[in-house]
Amino acid sequence: MKTRTTKLACTALLVSALAACSAPGVRNTYEGPERAAPEIAVLFTPRKDAYTDKRPRAFFSAIDGRHYGTSMNGFPEATRVLPGEVLIKVKCATDDPQREWDVFLLFRATLKAGHYYELGCDRVIASAIDRGTNYESIRHLLPEAIQAKLAQ
Repeated sequence: MKTRTTKLACTALLVSALAACSAPGVRNTYEGPERAAPEIAVLFTPRKDAYTDKRPRAFFSAIDGRHYGTSMNGFPEATRVLPGEVLIKVKCATDDPQREWDVFLLFRATLKAGHYYELGCDRVIASAIDRGTNYESIRHLLPEAIQAKLAQ
């Protein structure tokens, strides 16, 4: 009996790990077909080496109470969102061994169509920093794996 339970637990753990590894880098928060860049706003987490300091990183988790990123399934590196006023939830974390921590934070933002927003945070405040409408101006902040997906 113990062996079967152990096998089931190991299988569940493996499936969870694979799901986290295969989480899409770009997620849509709206139903239906892809929309053109001028119709949506894009929230993104800068790649780990985008800045020289060891600032906390904000990972997109939910919008208006609907979850798209979790610790179990992974957090998207970029998220396509319909414009307007929204409530955003992020996981704010640092991997600096001197001050390692993570916390979930909520904030309201008004997102504009066609704009790119860099997610940022500290221990108590999270924000979506408007980086404008020019994809080329934020490309260097994005992980290579998602650049082609957002360039369209």
